[in-house]
Amino acid sequence: MNGGILYLKETVFKGTPLEHTVREMYLPILHADRAVAYSILTDALEQWKLREKKDSSDPRWDFYLIAEALGRERLNGSLIFIGIESEWYESLESVINDRPFVFTVDFENEKIVTLK
Repeated sequence: MNGGILYLKETVFKGTPLEHTVREMYLPILHADRAVAYSILTDALEQWKLREKKDSSDPRWDFYLIAEALGRERLNGSLIFIGIESEWYESLESVINDRPFVFTVDFENEKIVTLK
């Protein structure tokens, strides 16, 4: 695989704020051009900011759906832009060592962050 990774991190609460787990997802970007992937992700983030339902329980899923649709459209009917299943990696560092580019979304500050 010569594409990058979209790294998403989510905190899953189990009852109280003190009871939680952190889930990391390493979603494969199935396109090898870093600049194209970054452009699609930044445009998807702009659309994500404008969405009607801003009280979604999972903003990561909303972003994924927008980015995936926009990627397929921009890549002229490509079947998949971002894989839906997280790949297994031991750590974020191992992803950075393995892939040519890694992006994440800073939902709080509403920006795409380049990790590699």
